[in-house]
Amino acid sequence: MASPRIWLAWRVGVFLAALAPLLFWSWVVANNAAGPEPGRYLLLNIGIGGLWMLLLTLSLTPLTKLTRWKGFALIRRQLGLWTLAYATLHMLSYALFILGLNWALLK
Repeated sequence: MASPRIWLAWRVGVFLAALAPLLFWSWVVANNAAGPEPGRYLLLNIGIGGLWMLLLTLSLTPLTKLTRWKGFALIRRQLGLWTLAYATLHMLSYALFILGLNWALLK
């Protein structure tokens, strides 16, 4: 059985891996490298990242059953919360950059 330090390192590594795309996209926008519509760039990339997070989260249970390694089960909730964060950021990006917080445009 692995020590608690190894499990902590595993969880911290997953946290940093999930945070890295958001930091990279923020850096691209901050350096004016996102093209003429940085809001659209963020909206699309965060949405695609959210879909990848969802697929990864849903694949953890079959991976745990297939490999019988409990490391996948340990990060399932963490990745689920990251999926929620990505989806929320995607919806906020849509509301801010596309709608301009003008809710009447949703009709």
